[in-house]
Parts: sequence; structure tokens; C-alpha cells
Amino acid sequence: MSLRNIKPILDKAYQEKERIEHKSLFVQSYDLFSNGKKTPLQAAIDLNIGQIQATQYYTEYLKLVQLDSVTQLYLELKGDIRYSVDLCKSAKSAKMRVQDVINLLRITKNRLLSVQHRYEMLQRQNNFLESILRNKAREFQDLNDQIIHMSNRLDSIP
Repeated sequence: MSLRNIKPILDKAYQEKERIEHKSLFVQSYDLFSNGKKTPLQAAIDLNIGQIQATQYYTEYLKLVQLDSVTQLYLELKGDIRYSVDLCKSAKSAKMRVQDVINLLRITKNRLLSVQHRYEMLQRQNNFLESILRNKAREFQDLNDQIIHMSNRLDSIP
């Protein structure tokens, strides 16, 4: 390549470097976060800023991308999000929508013990009925075997 071709490339690279260096810290941090490759810790290290600034920039970034409600929930739960995650996973596996969960909570509020007792009672009844069904199936099979046996005996009588 000739110097004539290299010069525009170098000028463009130099302008880009100048643009990046003149970006404010918060814009640089937004760039890092938006690429999905940087955590507040990594941004603090890369930009040589403290925890307070990095956290502030990350919180602002989350607001910009409309994820600040998740952050607020995290702060309200004091970092213990297992409860919410477990609730979401359970609802999802039961194919329940948010409104279904809200309705369920409204219905069962202050009645959880009675609902749980009723559920256990119905579970016991179901187990009892299934055992009866298994016994009746065995009895049916025994009767069927007896019928076949008697039919064979009748066929063997001359």
C-alpha cells in the first residue's frame, strides 16, 4: 500500500482515538455496559473510577435500558432474590401467568392452612381410591384367569 492510501486510514484511526478519549466517563461506561462484556467492577478498573461512580453509572445505564425495576426489586429484597426466582420458576413450570398467580394469592390469602389440609385429605383419598383400583384390577385378572381355566376344563370334557 502506498502512503497516500495509508494516511486516510491513520487519520480515521486517530480521530476515533480522539473521540473516545474525549468521551465523558459515564458515556464510556455506558459503552462498556451496552456491549454486555463489562460489569461495574470491570468498568471501574478500565476507567480508573471508584465503586460509587461505577455503581452510579451502572444504575443510570439500567434506567436507560429500562431495567431499573429489576434493580429496585433486588435492593428491596436486600440481594436475596431466591424467593422471587423460585416463585417465577414454579409459576412458569405450572404454566401460570402473572395474573393467575395474583388471583391464587388473593383467593388463598389467610386460607393457606385450610387449603393445604384439604389438598392433603384429597391426596389421601386419591391414594386410597388408586389402591382400590389396583385391587379390583387384580381381582378382575383372577376372575378372568378362572374363566379361562374353566373354559379349558369344559373343552377337555368329552
